Amino acid sequence: MPVPSKVTQIHTATNDVYSKSNCNSAVMTVTPVGERPKVPEITLDTTWEQLYAQDGSTERTAQIANLFAFAGSDMPRGRKVAPNTKFLYQDRTFITAPNCTSLQQYREIQLDSAIKYLSLLPQRDSFVAGNMPVILFNVDASEGLIAHSKDEAEKTIISLQVEQRPRLMFFGGPEQMPLRENGIDQLVSKMNLDQLEGLPMAVNPDTLYFLNTKAALCDSGLPSPEAILLELEGFGVDPGDCCPTCKSADGDLVIRPDCTGIRGQWLETQVSRTMSRISSQPLPFVLKFQQSFGGGGTFVITSPEELSNLEHTLAGSILPRLYSQVTSANAYLKSAPLVLSEMIQDPVGNWGLTFFVTRRVSYPEQDKLKQKFLPLMEKIGSWLHGHGYFGPCGADILESDESGDDGGAPSSLRIVDLNGHFYGQRQLQEASSFSMTVGMSRDSFIRVFEDKIQQGKIIIISWKEDLDSGISYGSLVVGARDKQALETDIATVKSIASDIHF
Repeated sequence: MPVPSKVTQIHTATNDVYSKSNCNSAVMTVTPVGERPKVPEITLDTTWEQLYAQDGSTERTAQIANLFAFAGSDMPRGRKVAPNTKFLYQDRTFITAPNCTSLQQYREIQLDSAIKYLSLLPQRDSFVAGNMPVILFNVDASEGLIAHSKDEAEKTIISLQVEQRPRLMFFGGPEQMPLRENGIDQLVSKMNLDQLEGLPMAVNPDTLYFLNTKAALCDSGLPSPEAILLELEGFGVDPGDCCPTCKSADGDLVIRPDCTGIRGQWLETQVSRTMSRISSQPLPFVLKFQQSFGGGGTFVITSPEELSNLEHTLAGSILPRLYSQVTSANAYLKSAPLVLSEMIQDPVGNWGLTFFVTRRVSYPEQDKLKQKFLPLMEKIGSWLHGHGYFGPCGADILESDESGDDGGAPSSLRIVDLNGHFYGQRQLQEASSFSMTVGMSRDSFIRVFEDKIQQGKIIIISWKEDLDSGISYGSLVVGARDKQALETDIATVKSIASDIHF
């Protein structure tokens, strides 16, 4: 969750979220449309804009724009957002896409992925950006649907007080961004996009990519589970230098099973080496891809049956696709190694740690968790400084009872936080964030949970309704007085949602 700890104060003032005409095609009608529902105005204690301003460096006068979109390495997301071929990622879509059994299923996955990575998650991250430019890409093709997407994003951020609202800028894609004309000096990208090459980036793209790898964590010296890297030997040659099958592939890098040349031989050798090592790993263990996130590309293996299923999945589809993408142009990035690590047994704590790394290393208030995690924050901050990084940072932490240390694993440069956002005026001591899919419009959802929303217990931090299906994709933060109340409120949301992801 991209909100700094203990940042939310709920005020009684309300804003009319719906200044434009509403276009709904909801699957579920809750109440007749009357007066537009209101939401309370939200004040954040801290925004990224404020933290960048505290940097104190000579570069702080540069106008920085945030770009939170994600391209992936598997399929196009939007008409103008091409998949990466240099900076490879292994998200949930990369893992599931090979299992498509029809063109219709592929298109459904593609639409779901585009909404998630070009609209839902960028809106969520924009919510705490503060008064600074944020760039969003169009998901849709027609002018009417593009206007609808813009309207959805504006409805989300308008609940923030005026001084903390991000300045949303909408473009067709990475190659359609007139930065200078819009007063933008530098871009801060959450994830690497190949199409940003040549643009002024605040952080070197190779550095950003490296810091997000599991290999970087293994070599960082930070407290983390014991792990080994399963690295590739070399890379596949260009398709044009292989067999007739590869030469006729029309630009497709994936090495086909009927390849009779050196590419197929190299792939067979690499997959065999990797699978042999995985098969001999003692149970239980955790397998992660180099650039996995969001629950994709991580496998917890505790039984022979799970190991057998993993072997079938990896050897049959995932590894051939992954290894085929490694070329002479990106081999130096080491995008494809797998990470085998021990599994933390019976962790005593599971934490989301959020802080900001400035060029001077300063941290936001972390209240009672600050003392507990400050040493780890300092270690992570020093490590990131050593690679020239500054900006938002997050860490997923599993606390081990055996070591007494924080067996933390910084998912560097991802913003994670789950609790404490609502403590302020409302004394809501527990909070959780999650994404959901629901068969109703934003209007209808607000009416169903009107009391909770008016009380500041539910905050919509991103929303996108697909007008064709009437299905909405949303991200919420839910706050409650204690754990039991929080579980009850989340269960209520679950009861009307078709899918929920934490």
